[in-house]
Amino acid sequence: MKPKTRGLKIMPREILGEEFFTIEETGKILGLSKVAIRDMLKRKRIEGRKIGTRWYFTKKDMKAFLDRKSPPPGSIEEGLEDMGL
Repeated sequence: MKPKTRGLKIMPREILGEEFFTIEETGKILGLSKVAIRDMLKRKRIEGRKIGTRWYFTKKDMKAFLDRKSPPPGSIEEGLEDMGL
């Protein structure tokens, strides 16, 4: 199923045969805001690559994030997880 993108055209950049997506594109695909993606980067809940001044993500990065099933930033579940509960 193709994700709804609310007007953002998703056009990954291909670098050495691998597709890379911006923070905005990744957020649209995962249904999260740019702020949430940046927060998860800071907390190391999603992996990405900084190329120049911009962050990029691969499908593998997004799949690994989804497989971890981390609670969204700011959720009660995240607070409990951070406390080790």
